[in-house]
Amino acid sequence: MTLKITPNASERLLLEVGMPLPAERSFLDYKITGLHKGFFIPDNFISEVQSFINRNVLTKEVDISGLQKNHVCPRCMKAHTIVSAKKMCLDSRVISFLEEKLRGEIGHDGYYLDGDKLVKI
Repeated sequence: MTLKITPNASERLLLEVGMPLPAERSFLDYKITGLHKGFFIPDNFISEVQSFINRNVLTKEVDISGLQKNHVCPRCMKAHTIVSAKKMCLDSRVISFLEEKLRGEIGHDGYYLDGDKLVKI
């Protein structure tokens, strides 16, 4: 397994958040789990989260089969995910589910980074 640090990742940020979160796989799993629990996570929401991931990759991990996993700051991703879910007026059960499943706090002292923009929560 190879870990590659991207230009978005400062050493200080990586130390602060610990190992960044492998991001892509989870949301399709969450969609399936949501269906089993009686709520729906829409594709346009998953696309928005994927777009955020692509803009904010801190590290890339390639396993021995060549599969690449992108890692992002879990606190920034959680903040963007919850803010986006609320803006899209998703069911409160979806928001509660995501708050429970995504690790860490929401953002950093009321803010999160999205690319080169500092966003207030």
